[in-house]
Amino acid sequence: MTKKHRYGASVAVGLIKGTLVALIISFNAMPLTDINYTELAPITTSHAAGLSSEFGVNDAVSSLQGDAAKSTANSKVTEAGFGWIRHEYTYSANMDFTPYDAAYAKSSASGLKILGLLTYPGAGTSHETWTAYVNLVVSHFGSGVAAWEIMNEADNYLSAADYTTYLNEANPIIKGINPSAKIICSGLTSRIEATNFWDGIKTAGGWAAFDDIGLHVYHSGNPEKVNFGGGDLVGELDRVVGNINKNGGGKDIWITEIGYQSSAEGTSGQANWLARTLLMAKSVSKVEKMFIYRLYDEGDSYGLLTSGFSNKESFEKVKEVISNVSGLGTGTKLSPQSKTTLDNFDAVSSAWKTDGTSNGSTSLSSSGGYTGSGMKISYNFTADSAYAVAERNMPIAGTPTALAAWFNGDDTKNVWKFRFKDKDGETFQTDLGSIASGWSYKQFSIGTDTAWVSWGGNGNIDFPISFNSFVIDRQGGSASANGTVDELIAITGSSDLYAYQYSSTIAYWKASGSDTATLCGASRTFGESPAYAAGVSCTDTPAASTSQGASSTSTSTSTSTSTKKKSTATAVPKTPFDQTKTYVRLDGTNIPADGTSVYRIVVGIKDASDKFLTDRTPAILMGGGQTTVGKTVMVGPEWFTEISSTEVGDRTATVQVDSKTIATLKLTYIAVAPTATPTPKISPPVLETSTDEQKKNDDMKLAVGAGSGTILLILAGVSIWRRQAIKLFITAILHKHNSL
Repeated sequence: MTKKHRYGASVAVGLIKGTLVALIISFNAMPLTDINYTELAPITTSHAAGLSSEFGVNDAVSSLQGDAAKSTANSKVTEAGFGWIRHEYTYSANMDFTPYDAAYAKSSASGLKILGLLTYPGAGTSHETWTAYVNLVVSHFGSGVAAWEIMNEADNYLSAADYTTYLNEANPIIKGINPSAKIICSGLTSRIEATNFWDGIKTAGGWAAFDDIGLHVYHSGNPEKVNFGGGDLVGELDRVVGNINKNGGGKDIWITEIGYQSSAEGTSGQANWLARTLLMAKSVSKVEKMFIYRLYDEGDSYGLLTSGFSNKESFEKVKEVISNVSGLGTGTKLSPQSKTTLDNFDAVSSAWKTDGTSNGSTSLSSSGGYTGSGMKISYNFTADSAYAVAERNMPIAGTPTALAAWFNGDDTKNVWKFRFKDKDGETFQTDLGSIASGWSYKQFSIGTDTAWVSWGGNGNIDFPISFNSFVIDRQGGSASANGTVDELIAITGSSDLYAYQYSSTIAYWKASGSDTATLCGASRTFGESPAYAAGVSCTDTPAASTSQGASSTSTSTSTSTSTKKKSTATAVPKTPFDQTKTYVRLDGTNIPADGTSVYRIVVGIKDASDKFLTDRTPAILMGGGQTTVGKTVMVGPEWFTEISSTEVGDRTATVQVDSKTIATLKLTYIAVAPTATPTPKISPPVLETSTDEQKKNDDMKLAVGAGSGTILLILAGVSIWRRQAIKLFITAILHKHNSL
């Protein structure tokens, strides 16, 4: 190529570069809220009209590379029927909105509503930095983001008082820019520590600075499983509802993360557990929104899609839930099991006694029940460790598989429990979890639920059994309160049949295996995957069963017939562990309080013959400051638990097996060592270039020079035609997208 032609080409390249730079500058100067995407091109979507207003997903579209991947991910969101997405806008000292804008444009065009997540700027940054970041991000999107969540699991790195300061600073900025936007308190996992954090926000004056509670639900086990202190999934939600009520109410629950991993639970397990979790959560009236974590696998297996965007089984199951029950209101619990009413509490019998109460007083009285009258249990605790007991011995014929009742709780952290005794007089105590005000159904399945302890015997349930007591165990809750119980029943047959009514649609399933039972006047097959029936309305609730007396063998008309061999009602015998053989090991010393470094607690549970026992999981109870306790997992015959912290100081870890303390450990977290200043990199020496390379460099200099001059010329006219040019530019892109 001749020098003349090279110069001409350089000038042409420069003109093109100058035009593009000017256009980019013009575009960035225009706020996103000034562009009406719907008027630029005829956007059409077959899903927008049917998108759910209560279900959402964490989509991470902005982190995907390439427009095709973003488009595919966005189409999967709408295909499933999600009406909301959760976009994280990660703090940066130099925010680059390019990937966020691309995701925003696709979401908005599809009719999706956005929950924006504002992240913690990090320790050492000023509050001025935080407010500038909030103002920048919220101003950028204006009214295009419908709700803002203030930080992610903030209790891992801030005290409640410190978080309240950030919350109070963000509120006026967000409401000033978009008064209709909802402000969601940082999502926390549903544990007792979370209720302490919310109490701290209330104390610090931040309760009015947000509209709704954020919550992350990662239930240990299937959603029906009853866990110590928390109960089943509904029990975990009840604990949050109780805290909201206690602190003045006025808030709903936004579950901004909820999920299971297919690598841990299997593809079908993940799918079925997620579907059942959504259905159970929808039975709690305070739950307003539910966001699945997450759309696709990215370094984990929580996704509804693979990393290549192929549908996993969970995608189809969640899609079924949304299409069947979205918009149908709060679900009502149904009961397809055979049941015997032990006490309907239409009158409070004098046979109920309160003598077993510890460190306080308990009184019983008649009150309004779930139907008719119920029994109110009022208590006044005089010490931090106390429990209220309402006791009545009621023999139960046969081999019941569950005990259940309706409860109107006390809005505290206190844990409600059943007690029953077997034929040898051994006492068994079961957890039901915290119970909020408002009627809720609580059930404990004998032989399958594991949140129980026993004393005075061999640890095996030897039938027949007798109901013994209702217990309210103080867990840092109110010292004086009351709750009401009604319709105490014993269940026979399959105890793990679940059914809910949403308007005129019912959903039903079995936690494990399959069975048939009569529900709403028809024989139905219950499997681990939820089934649905529309146009159905019935009152198959526990309250509808006929009272048969405590020792009657009669049941209600609802029957259950197994399609496979039933498991026996007797609990699996548990070999007693030997405390002298059982061992605990603490791996790690002086761990940095950086939130990622961990202590590892290793527990080996053995019996008297030195054999490892793998049929029970040790409990790790923490005290002394903020910690994050990982899931206790089995590696070989041992149990491993990893514990991190972001707060310097000592912690106490209490290790329990079968509710017996076997070790108390001291964990010391130290300040994070300052990061060493990196050695400056020395630039390599400049090498002489060849004649051809020099020509290329000359051409580039000419191109840059011509481009710079062109910028000045084009900017002069940009103010006149920039909006029309941008509209034409985006119209072309959207037209191409719609034609694909």
